[in-house]
Amino acid sequence: MRKYLMKIYLVLLICLVSNRAVGQVGDSILANETTLIRPLNVHKGQLRISGGYSLLISSTRYDAQGNKIDLSDEGFTNIGHMVDLEFNYGFTEFLQASMGINHLQQAERSRGIAIVTTPDDPINFNEIIERKGWSDIDLTLDFKAPFVTRQFDLVFSVGRSLPVAAHEPEQPEHQIENSGGFNNITYRFLNKAGQGTGAWILGVQSKIRTNKLGFTLEYSHRNFPDAGSNISWRGSLDNDVISYSSSNYDYQLGDQSRFQILSEYQAWSFLNIFLGYQTLRTGEGWTEITGVRALVEEQKRSAIELGAEVLVTPRLWIRQVASFPVGGENSLNPLILSTRASYNLFPFN
Repeated sequence: MRKYLMKIYLVLLICLVSNRAVGQVGDSILANETTLIRPLNVHKGQLRISGGYSLLISSTRYDAQGNKIDLSDEGFTNIGHMVDLEFNYGFTEFLQASMGINHLQQAERSRGIAIVTTPDDPINFNEIIERKGWSDIDLTLDFKAPFVTRQFDLVFSVGRSLPVAAHEPEQPEHQIENSGGFNNITYRFLNKAGQGTGAWILGVQSKIRTNKLGFTLEYSHRNFPDAGSNISWRGSLDNDVISYSSSNYDYQLGDQSRFQILSEYQAWSFLNIFLGYQTLRTGEGWTEITGVRALVEEQKRSAIELGAEVLVTPRLWIRQVASFPVGGENSLNPLILSTRASYNLFPFN
């Protein structure tokens, strides 16, 4: 028994020393990399775990001509909270696998509108549209061009968005109550964050560096080849009791594309400051939610980003970004404030 325990102790000691040595090797690699010179892919055997929180505040929307409309003038508010999680692992110095998922909680509320049918029966309408739940899972492979120089990086990405998240809305929770002399009717719709249909993902990213400056271009595209199926809910009122029924309908999501340009300055070895511009476009789709196939118009939105990244340790860094809306078409365009932390390790080397 004593010899057996001694063997276990020796094995654990060897594992501990080996893991510590690997950690020291990983730290030596990461310690020599500022945000500016860090490669777009992780290193061979490196695992990066990233998580973040974003606050989305929509105060404006844009019509089909790109005109800006203040939501408060229309009696709307729209606030969202998003938590995201991403894993990156390097099989080689030039091949990386990535997985990403996020959880969204968003609510759009309309201000009550008083309608007087008779002096003794005034009605106040309110509407709450919630979108809540996990997103679909994105899986990608990222191929880095085998350039030796640190001045230039080029990465190609291919992947698939797996429609594993719930996308069918829950039964609504409409309410009727009498308060303040009004019959208050609140329509509450409970939507999910899943897309309901898979997408192919293609992307390319390049970065040029000097001693203190860096410039990054990134383009990604999502194609939804298949139509999806969903349900819609209808409510009917009978003697102050609301009953619900659902029906199926088909839809087709439009392709989504994203373009970003980013310039960065390495102020100190631990601090990187960046300024960027990005535009998001969703192509035309269609929906049969009303029983007749109807066109869903193209949507666009663009924003300017300002942020900084701080290297807390060689393994841990924190990134903060503020995204300011500057334009759009047929869409909301929120102010986004986000904080993201990344932790790096070499678990299997």
